[in-house]
Amino acid sequence: EFTGAAFKSTANFSSADFSSAADFDNSNFYLSAQFDSAKFTSFADFQGSSFWSDASFIKADFSDASYFSKTTFAKEARFSYAGFIGETYFEGTDFRGTVSFNGSNFYSTLYFAPQQLNEDIFFGLATFHGYADFSTTTFGSEAHFFGVSFDSTANFQRGKFSSRIDMREVKFNSISRFNSTNFTGNARFDYAEFADSAQFDNTT
Repeated sequence: EFTGAAFKSTANFSSADFSSAADFDNSNFYLSAQFDSAKFTSFADFQGSSFWSDASFIKADFSDASYFSKTTFAKEARFSYAGFIGETYFEGTDFRGTVSFNGSNFYSTLYFAPQQLNEDIFFGLATFHGYADFSTTTFGSEAHFFGVSFDSTANFQRGKFSSRIDMREVKFNSISRFNSTNFTGNARFDYAEFADSAQFDNTT
């Protein structure tokens, strides 16, 4: 258990195997935090933690619920090719740098409602097997969803895209909801596939 821990040097947990609950809530990572290829067998709790340098979870495996609510990422956050098997929470998260989920798999519900998201975010070629809840999210910079597959409901209701959004070749295999969503920048849906109801009423 690392609740409230202060990591003042590089924290390297690459390829670590957390066989029980990984409690990092309210911790501070002052230099680089590396969790690449780490395995979280039980739940992973990073709620209220602060990453003051880059944070890397590339190819990390989250077998249970993962909590990043009210977490601060002061610089780049990398979750590319990660596997999220349990419910995933990014509610009230403070993203201050670029964010990457390229190629990741979300097998259960994703709750994504950051407090701040002012830099580019990348979900390219990710797959959402469960419900993807982006409702009310404000994307302050470019949002890249190229080639993403949504196998369950994709909910972007009442969201705001302040810059370019790339949804080219996205596969919406279930209901897609963009009701009351605001697109300020260029929105690209070229060659997107909508297999079920596509809801864009009251969109501006």
